[in-house]
Amino acid sequence: MAHKRGTLRIIGGQWRGRRLPIVETEGLRPTPDRVRETLFNWLQQEIVGSHCLDLFAGTGALAFEALSRGAEQVTAVERNPRACKQMQLTATDLGTDRLTVVCADVGDFLRQTTNTDSAAGPNSSPDFWQIVFVDPPYSLGYPPPQWPQLNRHPRLAADALVYLESHADYRDTVLNNTAANWVEKRKKVAGEVCYRLLQRDDFDNNQ
Repeated sequence: MAHKRGTLRIIGGQWRGRRLPIVETEGLRPTPDRVRETLFNWLQQEIVGSHCLDLFAGTGALAFEALSRGAEQVTAVERNPRACKQMQLTATDLGTDRLTVVCADVGDFLRQTTNTDSAAGPNSSPDFWQIVFVDPPYSLGYPPPQWPQLNRHPRLAADALVYLESHADYRDTVLNNTAANWVEKRKKVAGEVCYRLLQRDDFDNNQ
């Protein structure tokens, strides 16, 4: 099967307007430009200097946008080897060492990093993820099955911000909390996309 190559446009920051090559293959669905722009407007006060985790990273759209806007470090988790290779090539082309690409299943990654600070890679933050992007295949529903693992993960900051994307069919679905309290700070629907920004409110969990 042939794998087509497309491009991804960085919306803002250091690499604003730059088009990055991406692998176009079944199951990889970049977050639309309009949604990314809104999301990073929401995060403009928090993104600079932050340590981020991008789950179901796909093309790396959110990871590279975060880096362009000043994130200190991003760990991108994606199980598609071609997508992982392209993210690594793009990071090299951009001259950045602030991206760690982990080619693994998201559930496996969360399980393996629960008991080790260094499993995410040599360039990853040894402490907490302050911003997490979760953009799974829409077929996984809302929240995705891996949500409880993330929710109770010891490296999730006590006041972490989590971006959750789903199909618009889930716009009225209430998030069931399992190990932390979450405040829904923002929610929007754009076409078939429903996207939310949640903030953890569980300051005793990591102390």
